[in-house]
Amino acid sequence: MFLTVVFSLQIKMYVNASNQEDLLKLSQEKPAFLLFFSHFCGHCKRAYPMWTEFMTHYENDTDLITAESDCVDNPQTCNFFMKVNGYPTFAYLVNKRAAEIYIRRNLTNFIDFAEKLKTYDPNIPCKMNIDLERKNEFPYFMYNSSSSYLDSCNSLSGVKEDYKKLIFIEPLSKSLTSPLLTVFFEKDMSVVFEKVETSDDINEIMKEQMQIPLSNFVPRNHISTNRRIALLLYSEKRHINQFKDLAYKRAKDILFQKMNVTDFKKQFPNVKIEESDVPLILFSDKNKNRFLIRKQQTASELENNGEIAKVINGAYDNNNMVMLFDDGQNNDSNFVNESTSHPILLFFMIFAIVLLILFLISFSISKYCKINRRRRRNYYLDHIIRQASNIVSDSFHRLSHKSSVAGNKDIML
Repeated sequence: MFLTVVFSLQIKMYVNASNQEDLLKLSQEKPAFLLFFSHFCGHCKRAYPMWTEFMTHYENDTDLITAESDCVDNPQTCNFFMKVNGYPTFAYLVNKRAAEIYIRRNLTNFIDFAEKLKTYDPNIPCKMNIDLERKNEFPYFMYNSSSSYLDSCNSLSGVKEDYKKLIFIEPLSKSLTSPLLTVFFEKDMSVVFEKVETSDDINEIMKEQMQIPLSNFVPRNHISTNRRIALLLYSEKRHINQFKDLAYKRAKDILFQKMNVTDFKKQFPNVKIEESDVPLILFSDKNKNRFLIRKQQTASELENNGEIAKVINGAYDNNNMVMLFDDGQNNDSNFVNESTSHPILLFFMIFAIVLLILFLISFSISKYCKINRRRRRNYYLDHIIRQASNIVSDSFHRLSHKSSVAGNKDIML
């Protein structure tokens, strides 16, 4: 075997079934950095020299446990801590909870992560960078500061509770003079906001950046941002990809959104757009009522020609812009949708109203008839009962009369 089993004050461990419970208990006192491997694995053999150097670096550090386990010889041990899907797997173990580490495998990254791991406090209510694991839901936010986990968490005390769920703390960034907030729209797509001093700053940034760039354009939500809007009209997916980098790069100042050109023509028939014009961008003014049309320009042309900067500075406001929304208050009632006055749509609306009225009339008549039938049925039943009662009463009187006559005859005799 190419591994050496070393024990040093329970800080460096080779884990198997005999001591896995001990390691689990120790994780409540100090964090552990784990390696799960297979001695048959070529990737493991190539990574092991770096891992050996890492373990040596922390062999005298009493605040961190380094441990390893051969999952071929000890499969029950690997499954005891977590589900291991491949080799080598690097993981951390804190407070009896293990999770895989997704960082580049080099000594510098491992040491940086280990230093942050040593400051981990499971009692801190904020989410920490090592809780991130494999994040697949976007956007999420990373708060970087030169403070500890605890101090960084305290700095977020005024952040809205819904926003706190999306923030992860990255402490001990000693080179920072002021905190940063990084927005991750995708795994490799992010925007950094500098000098984030207060919770109000964070709340404002998160409110603005909750919408992913190039999400679908929803007219009734277009005023939910303080930024200008850049509406991309497209007919093919490649049109979206062409503007993706620009949308993320300019996310601080402009909210890029997308809409299929066919849908746009239905929503705004008064705007003369041809499908041959796509891809094209509509830049809004400050109030997001009027839009400037830029046809058949690439993302690089818009950036290099200074178009984006001019839009942000308002150089084109009210200059040959088309109106998509009323100049009045930006609300649902002012959404200019010409299709609502279209004759065909109006005809169907009237037709639907007529059908509804006919249905209500039919229902009322049916209800009335049922009531009358019930009344007639009750009347006939009452009549039959009265007739039967009269017959019984007459029969009783006749019998009584005959009995009295017979009695009188007996007396006379």
